[in-house]
Amino acid sequence: MKDGWADGYDDGHTNGYIEGIEEGESSSATALEKATRRCERLELILIREPQDRQILTAIAGKLKLAADFFQAIKSEGHATQALILRDHALSMAAELDSFYQEDAA
Repeated sequence: MKDGWADGYDDGHTNGYIEGIEEGESSSATALEKATRRCERLELILIREPQDRQILTAIAGKLKLAADFFQAIKSEGHATQALILRDHALSMAAELDSFYQEDAA
């Protein structure tokens, strides 16, 4: 009886050990795939970064012109909205710039 119990215990331990290893390998493979996809997306962002920053800066310039126009025709609500959007575009461009500088360092 004792030998059967020991055999069952050993078999269960072995099976659990193998199952745990397989589960760990599967989990780490999934994590590696996710990290690889993130790195690929980051590389694409860094490749496009200078162009995106220039586009955002150009948009900010056009929004400033729009705000000036709206102020000239006394449409303060539209002027305020254009300035808010301009500030947002400049903020996004600055974030891209700082991200690029951090990566270069």
